Amino acid sequence: MVKFDTRDFGPCKNGKTAVLISMADGSGNIARLSSFGAALQSLLVRDRGGQLTDVSLGYDSAAGYESADGCLGSTMGRCTGRISRSRFTLSGVEYRLSDNKNGYHMHGGFEGFHKKLWEWELLSDGVRFTYVSADGEEGYPGELTAKVSYRWLRDGVLSLEYDCVSSKETVINLTNHSYFNLGGHACGSALGQRLQIFSHAVAALGENTIPTGELTDIAGTPLDFRKSTVIGDRIYSDYALIRKVGGYDHCYVIDGSGMRPAAVLSSDATGIEMCVSTDLPVLGLYTANFLSRRRGKGGAVYDSFGGVCLETEFMPNAVNLPEYAPRPVFKAGEHYRFTTLFAFRSI
Repeated sequence: MVKFDTRDFGPCKNGKTAVLISMADGSGNIARLSSFGAALQSLLVRDRGGQLTDVSLGYDSAAGYESADGCLGSTMGRCTGRISRSRFTLSGVEYRLSDNKNGYHMHGGFEGFHKKLWEWELLSDGVRFTYVSADGEEGYPGELTAKVSYRWLRDGVLSLEYDCVSSKETVINLTNHSYFNLGGHACGSALGQRLQIFSHAVAALGENTIPTGELTDIAGTPLDFRKSTVIGDRIYSDYALIRKVGGYDHCYVIDGSGMRPAAVLSSDATGIEMCVSTDLPVLGLYTANFLSRRRGKGGAVYDSFGGVCLETEFMPNAVNLPEYAPRPVFKAGEHYRFTTLFAFRSI
């Protein structure tokens, strides 16, 4: 049975107050969720000794999420990632988006979904957040109703479910931008943890590290995580696709289709393992290469390489690249419904 607790999470710039909702599963694992950004603020799971360890980077109040970059734990939308030239064409109509990165559109614009205060409601086993994005917001067509639900499916298995629908044909590509550190959010670098990704190819990167439409076979390269590998072993490689982004910031095409494993992250220090499964086509791996030094929860110091983002999504810029099928384009009234599971166990 899931147990809930709610408290004020502090004021937002619009004068409204955010809420922090805690939900605990039957084993005492706890997810704490912020209504600002529909964010996963904390995730406390059992280590091999049975102690709770917070494995997600975050802030102590809504003000941290509203003022800082990095998008720690937040819901990204209407379209995560980069869109080249800040524009796309649907059914013969060109739409110009907010040019928030001096030449391209990034993470939904100047105030993407991670900068919004969401409505919320309790479910029997979780929390559902809702945000209505106006027709034309950041340049996107259609009024979009976005729902994001966090649920404990069973002990140690957290489900993240998306359900969005638009009044017009539009682009929809949501993800969660949690920075996981299975050694504990305050332990420093995550590069000593092990990672396996069920993928044989990544997107080739062009100008501004925007996918080009091509795929790169990763067999035998430093991008190959088909076998469990220490993340930091090859991160300083001279391999061009790693040197280009100063670490890992790559989009992996997940092998198979439907709900299937995408990645496994583990820490030898705590004995915590997290298996990520999804029915989305792509896993974005980001090792916090560009995360600037900052204060996080409880005064913890976060810095570059302090967490690992495993973002399930459609391929960024796929709206402009038919080579990356399926594309995140949805007709009026067509539902965008996808699920990602985070399953924890001790090893």
